[in-house]
Amino acid sequence: MQKAIIVKKMSAADIEPVTSIYAEVLHPSYISFSELAEGKAEGLGKLSDRAIDIFREQLVALLDSDSHGFFVATVSDNIVGFVLASLHQTEAGHIECWVDDIGVRHKWQKNGIGKALVEQALDWGRQSRAKYFLLESGLKNESAHRLFEHLGFQPLSVVFWCDRT
Repeated sequence: MQKAIIVKKMSAADIEPVTSIYAEVLHPSYISFSELAEGKAEGLGKLSDRAIDIFREQLVALLDSDSHGFFVATVSDNIVGFVLASLHQTEAGHIECWVDDIGVRHKWQKNGIGKALVEQALDWGRQSRAKYFLLESGLKNESAHRLFEHLGFQPLSVVFWCDRT
């Protein structure tokens, strides 16, 4: 019998367990634009030495923001995954919801936890009147891409990058 997955709003007490999951699942081949923009990566395939600290600082700074929905998945009171989402007012005047990050402990992957977390983020965005949902993912993060496509996401564009330093 599979244990119940409970998804709930992240609290300050959850920051360290969530940071631990982030550190476990963070992989240089999954780098996307946001890791570069936030200083978590220094180029394709090159994570910053501060990536985990930056992630933790972001959680602390944004946890209580009304425009951010941070959720954790628990099994038997143990945090096994997280999802971070944010709302943005567009130039056209509507609200879009970004699924900013998701992580599930390796030993809990393929148990419906990622799906439950993304669905929670989508529900949160719908309640906030988001017109649509966006996310980005590194090109090589194929297992995550399958999950996103299963949940109705489809590729919209490709971001090209060039390091001229």
